[in-house]
Amino acid sequence: MADHRQLSLLTTQRFLPLFVAQAIGAFNDNAFRLSLSTLYVYGSLSKVIADPEAMNSYLAALLVLPFFLFSALAGQLADKFDKALVARRVKLLEIGLIAIASYSLYTENITFN
Repeated sequence: MADHRQLSLLTTQRFLPLFVAQAIGAFNDNAFRLSLSTLYVYGSLSKVIADPEAMNSYLAALLVLPFFLFSALAGQLADKFDKALVARRVKLLEIGLIAIASYSLYTENITFN
């Protein structure tokens, strides 16, 4: 059973913004990954490949690869520098990258991705 003290963290002023940012970030990452793979596989790559379902699985694995590659580096940066500063800069970078990628998805132009 979950301890009541752990659940009370969700209502604290220090933890709630972090929790909301992490939850929204995870949702955005998954929604973008799904829309990007759908655009690639069923949009432009469907003319080239014979099995789009298999390619969708390969592309999903490829899109998860940066999380494995850069998580250790992110942990080292968070240990070395102020965590709040690192989180702000990463979120600003993420907003910029997602804005460019969203424009690419909206125009169905895969060259920006």
